[in-house]
Amino acid sequence: MKWRLRNEDVARPERRTAAGASAGAGLMLLSSVAGLQAANTGVAPPVQPLGTRAPNQISGVLQKIDGPTLTVISRKGASVLVNDAEAVQAYRASPLVVGKAFTFGGAYDPRGKLLATIILRAKNATDTWPRDR
Repeated sequence: MKWRLRNEDVARPERRTAAGASAGAGLMLLSSVAGLQAANTGVAPPVQPLGTRAPNQISGVLQKIDGPTLTVISRKGASVLVNDAEAVQAYRASPLVVGKAFTFGGAYDPRGKLLATIILRAKNATDTWPRDR
C-alpha cells in the first residue's frame, strides 16, 4: 500500500497517519521539490551520477587540515589543495582524519584549488581509488 500526502494533511499537520507520525513532520523531511513530487507521485527523482555534480575528482591521503583548506597527497605524490567548506556545509563530507585516504569531488577554482562538493572515505589501497580527473 502506498501512502500519499493529501492537501488537508499538509494544511493540518496535527492529522496523524496510520503509523502515528504527523504528516506535517513527514513533509519537513522532504528537502526538495523533486522529493516532494516523489512523495506525491510515488516516483523517485532521477539520480545524477557523481560526474555531473562534480566535474573533477581526486583521491589521495589527507596530510593537513587548516580550517577549510585541506592538503592532500595524490597517488602520484603531488600536493593538492582542497577547500571543503561547501561539502561540509551541505553535509556531504565524511569525517576527516589526517593520514586516511579520501576521494574529493568538485571543481577547480582559477588558482588551482579544488572546491569540494563531496568528500568520500576511500580505501587505503591506491589501486582501488577511482581515476582522477
